[in-house]
Amino acid sequence: SKEDGKKVFSSLGQNDARALCFVWMLGDRRDLTSLRRSAELGFAFAQAWMAWQTEGEEKFKFAQLAAAQGERDGFYWLAACFQHCGGCEKDLDKAKENFLLASE
Repeated sequence: SKEDGKKVFSSLGQNDARALCFVWMLGDRRDLTSLRRSAELGFAFAQAWMAWQTEGEEKFKFAQLAAAQGERDGFYWLAACFQHCGGCEKDLDKAKENFLLASE
């Protein structure tokens, strides 16, 4: 069950980036504490989710971190930032480049 999965992942501690991310995914998604900790520990998947959950410069920062590790959704959110001035200057060429990387 969802609760059993959450218990298993929670038992792995506060330094297991993947477990923290999945605890968040199985829990209350309004509380970003576990997801943020996972992203700060360097888990690219969590960084991409943080890019989705945040705005402005923070969104851009997490998108860059995720994309730097080759995370598909990181490229997508980085492209969206460049397309819509999300924490950076608008650059449609960089947006296209990152959308292409996300699609590949």
